[in-house]
Amino acid sequence: MSHEAKRNYLPQFEGSVCFACGTANPIGLGLRFFVDGDDVCSDVTLGPDHAGWEQFAHGGIISTLLDEVMAYAIVVRVRKFFVTRTMTINYRRPVPLRQPLVARGRVTGCVDDVTWGTASDLLGVDGKVLASAIAEMVVLPPERVPMSPTLRSNMEALFAAAAGLTT
Repeated sequence: MSHEAKRNYLPQFEGSVCFACGTANPIGLGLRFFVDGDDVCSDVTLGPDHAGWEQFAHGGIISTLLDEVMAYAIVVRVRKFFVTRTMTINYRRPVPLRQPLVARGRVTGCVDDVTWGTASDLLGVDGKVLASAIAEMVVLPPERVPMSPTLRSNMEALFAAAAGLTT
């Protein structure tokens, strides 16, 4: 997708301290997500605080980006509460700092009644895949998910917003 004006961003959780998507975490990534076809995406530019080697992102930050975009793919496509069961990462190229990146995640299928497959890619400014991941996400009943009433309400609002984007 080439024009930000066309992007329909999913709601953010104001006051959330989530490292990946929270708005109230001063050291967080502050990711915002949008739907692009079958993918859920986020634009990000990593800075020096995200370094492993001097000019490149730390592998843990890369895994966070890949995991979070797959998580949002589940939120958008399945609209259920879940946790990541397994994740396998393929680090293909060094991920540069201070350059625009795009994280793309998608649901790859339903494994069984509670398990969903997902995949994600982290793309560089030239569109090349820098890292990729696959994961299994496990759906949990809402009563088994430890969260405040405010967060639960925000998640349900996100599910509703996602339903409007994918119908």
